[in-house]
Amino acid sequence: NRLYNLRTSPSSTQKKLHFLQDRTQFSQSWRQYPISYCFPFPPRNMPPAPLTSLSKALALESSMEDEVSSIEELILRSMDLSSIDASLSVVMCNLTTLSLSHNMFTSLVNFRNLRNLKDLNLNFNKLTSECIEELAELKFLKRLFLSNNMLDDESLTAIARLSNSQGSFADLSTLCLFSNKLSSLPLLQRTLSLLVNLKDCSFEGNETSSKEGYRQAVIRSCKSLEVLDGVDIEELDHELCADGDDDDNDGEESSKKSAVPKLNLKSINNRSPTEHTTTFCGFNSDPILLTYRASEMLDVEKEEDDYNYGDEEEGEGERIKALADDLQKAKSKGSRKFVGRLRGSSVSKGATSTFSTTPSHPNANANAN
Repeated sequence: NRLYNLRTSPSSTQKKLHFLQDRTQFSQSWRQYPISYCFPFPPRNMPPAPLTSLSKALALESSMEDEVSSIEELILRSMDLSSIDASLSVVMCNLTTLSLSHNMFTSLVNFRNLRNLKDLNLNFNKLTSECIEELAELKFLKRLFLSNNMLDDESLTAIARLSNSQGSFADLSTLCLFSNKLSSLPLLQRTLSLLVNLKDCSFEGNETSSKEGYRQAVIRSCKSLEVLDGVDIEELDHELCADGDDDDNDGEESSKKSAVPKLNLKSINNRSPTEHTTTFCGFNSDPILLTYRASEMLDVEKEEDDYNYGDEEEGEGERIKALADDLQKAKSKGSRKFVGRLRGSSVSKGATSTFSTTPSHPNANANAN
């Protein structure tokens, strides 16, 4: 097909017919034509095309504008560009949209001069985390696309630092870091919490997106987010995040409960006599006792698990032993008098509590006396 489209000379038609009739002559006369017509792709051993810089002539040719200062949108994709001329970046003061995807950029030198940029597309380049510093002066940036580069967690640190110190990325609404080298989910959360106007972001293709609870963590960190990884954030997502917050609060409350101090009975017993406790409706209102009672009611299950039955049995044994010692002392001093007092008390109690259906004998009191 390329042979039929040749327009080299009037006799090209005869040459084409001659090639079709005798193939052997083609190998001898193909050198008469440009090599690009014979080989649609360059040979393997040809050196790669040299990297070029975005110049004034290329910018005017692509934008079809007469002056560089009039360029507002510039799209240059797959052109092996690696840098921007310093003189050009200073003059393009009205540029708002710049797309340089599928190029060979390794740094963003002179990009800080493009102060009015709102949309910047640098997908499919060779950018590293150090390049983020060059975007500090782009105060009006709203959409930033940095997919398929070599950005790691240092890029998130740089974005957070610039947001805090210089107010950069304050108007950023779209952030695309698809297929990079991000791995820290907590660092991603801290960075997103500083981007208050962010509505659309994408982190798929990174190690971070494969971690458990990634989606809920990102939504919880950025309240203004509407789209995550190309999926709209629904009300159910916010409810799941709220449930996760409730679980976290329950864990904090349980840790606070476990931190309630235990009652120190010795300190209560050793208090001075002037520190009497007051009662209200029959309940002891001592603050230490109330604290202890409250901690018991709030943490019943934990108290049951931590209850030491061995100490209880040991305390019972000590009380029984003390009672036996008292009985033994009473018996040695005067067991008869002790038993007599017990009998007398029992007789008096029986006289007041018992009654008979038959009338008592008239001489009963006299016999008793």
